[in-house]
Amino acid sequence: MHSVIEPVSGLSIRTFLLIENRLLRDALSRLFRKRPDLLVVGQSGQSEATPRQVLDTRCDVLVADSFQKA
Repeated sequence: MHSVIEPVSGLSIRTFLLIENRLLRDALSRLFRKRPDLLVVGQSGQSEATPRQVLDTRCDVLVADSFQKA
């Protein structure tokens, strides 16, 4: 079953992309920006972002990939 969450009062869902792969991050950013109900408020590679930077964006959703250090 697939459900769609509608933003309250026409507000956009504030999204932060925390993805190491720049190409994937850029592709998701372009895809999300085509949706009027999504707003990309920040993006970073995982090694670049601090928890404070993510919190400062006041994002509703954090999209992240798995990251393993060698």
